[in-house]
Amino acid sequence: MKSISYDLSGGTLTHDLHTNQMTYVVQLLKKDVEPETLFDLVDLYDLGISCDLEMETDHENQSLVIRYQLEPGYFPLTFIKDRLTMEAKLEIAKQLISIGKFFEKHNEYLLVMDPVNIIIHVEELETRMIYVGLRGVMPITEEFEGIPIDQIKNMFDYLFRYDEELFHSLPPQEQVANIQFFEEVTKARLLTELEEIIEHEKESLPKRLEALHQWHQAAQEQQENEEFIHESSQPEEKHPSSSVEQSHSQNPSLSPDSIKAHPAPGSKAKKSPKTFLIGLATIVIGGIGFFLFKSANSEADPHKFNLEKGKNLAAMQRFEEATKYFDKIDYKRLSNEDTQIVLSSYLSAKQPQKILDLQPAFTEEVVNTYVKIGDFDTIKKLKPTHPIIQFEQALIKNDKKTIIALKDKIPLDERRIFSIVFAYMQQQDFQQALAFAKKHKQKNLETILEYIQKNDYTQAYNLAKRQNSKILMRIVREKEMEYISKSNLSDDEKRNKLKAIQQEIDSLKKSN
Repeated sequence: MKSISYDLSGGTLTHDLHTNQMTYVVQLLKKDVEPETLFDLVDLYDLGISCDLEMETDHENQSLVIRYQLEPGYFPLTFIKDRLTMEAKLEIAKQLISIGKFFEKHNEYLLVMDPVNIIIHVEELETRMIYVGLRGVMPITEEFEGIPIDQIKNMFDYLFRYDEELFHSLPPQEQVANIQFFEEVTKARLLTELEEIIEHEKESLPKRLEALHQWHQAAQEQQENEEFIHESSQPEEKHPSSSVEQSHSQNPSLSPDSIKAHPAPGSKAKKSPKTFLIGLATIVIGGIGFFLFKSANSEADPHKFNLEKGKNLAAMQRFEEATKYFDKIDYKRLSNEDTQIVLSSYLSAKQPQKILDLQPAFTEEVVNTYVKIGDFDTIKKLKPTHPIIQFEQALIKNDKKTIIALKDKIPLDERRIFSIVFAYMQQQDFQQALAFAKKHKQKNLETILEYIQKNDYTQAYNLAKRQNSKILMRIVREKEMEYISKSNLSDDEKRNKLKAIQQEIDSLKKSN
């Protein structure tokens, strides 16, 4: 799958993952819109609000196509949100407020503040909108009709709201701070009030991080003491180490269930879900910037020395250098907290295979991370020891048989569902494609396939074109060629029609 499409404020936003280009297609409210009116959107790039863009108007169909080229380093908020520290989220929130102020002053523009419509520079955290509408010219759906402050509050909920499990893993004072934050946000009536709330959060963050770190250490020590007492009270059992090592070597693709019973080679078994969530909460809220330290006896212990050097480099975002030290540590000696730091560093250094070798249970999360940022070259290099890796590598190679064979062995999202339907279509198995689309409620694909079943290729092609899917357009045209070849048309008519369609298919292949 080379692109992802989203319904957005009455139009369709498509992200081409290979070119990092965004395309927005929308029906205009007016048939004859003056070009000068639309040119106002171009100015938003220089104002730091939107992106560099090109526009194409189809007056006959009363539609507008806007193409946005994302500059290097920019990704949709949905792709990177889970990897942002609290400090980064607060900076993004501050910039969203600035964008909101612009829209308060310029009511002629339509603000569409949706996570898929916001892009962030991963290093500088510069924040921009992708699609911006023009009032009276483009449609707007109900969720974006509110004033800027209401939309920004919704985005704060997206950025700062913890899921229930993570929230309950936080210390009481952090839970209270989060509740108070949302109470203050709800009460705010002006963007300047939201600014004050964010500024207060930034000022209080260092103390909160230090308190969280101390709480994490205390909770971890308590957990280890409880386990020590429990283990001491159990009768000693002897297990030959060779048999454990043999079981790992014979089964390199361990499932998450088996990991609960057998730790990955060179690593500790997880102590408990609670301990894991405590570590995760620490990383989510504060990143790893507050782990800089130097212990007195580290130089006498190579493991401690390399661990501390690596952690200090990771805290400075120098992940590739950090992993060179982490390669030399004894993973069996890592605490849960240190394990999180080490694994996060390997992820940021684009060394996912190391993570999977240490913790096979993290395969799905690791693969999804690289899919979200469109780094398919890294996925291509992984050892195919898990169905989700095999599936993603099959997508890269367009191995249709493998894509279909693995459909029941992987977790499905919209992107993977589309890929499986496309694979069926490319295999000319339109019955299975339609059944799969219906099963997973993919209405647009279902409608296209129903048109194909009726041999209504004009309608099928037009719908594929509206979705801006060149792969889908090509499949429809190829199926139409098959239909024409078997039709009762004269040889000359067939030849002319097939030639014209083939030229169009060739053009679609070149531009894809």
